[in-house]
Amino acid sequence: MEEDGSDIQDTLSAMVGRRTVPQVFIKGKHLGGSNVEAYKNGSLAKGINVDDGDL
Repeated sequence: MEEDGSDIQDTLSAMVGRRTVPQVFIKGKHLGGSNVEAYKNGSLAKGINVDDGDL
């Protein structure tokens, strides 16, 4: 873990209520704690402007 790992986790907790990583953000919008959910529901593809089949 990086020296500032606790600071990063504290900031994540304040922003989204979770301290775990990864936390996925696209264009400032929090998609969740894992890209698996965002991948399955299509919000990851939509957020990066690609077709679902291209991921």
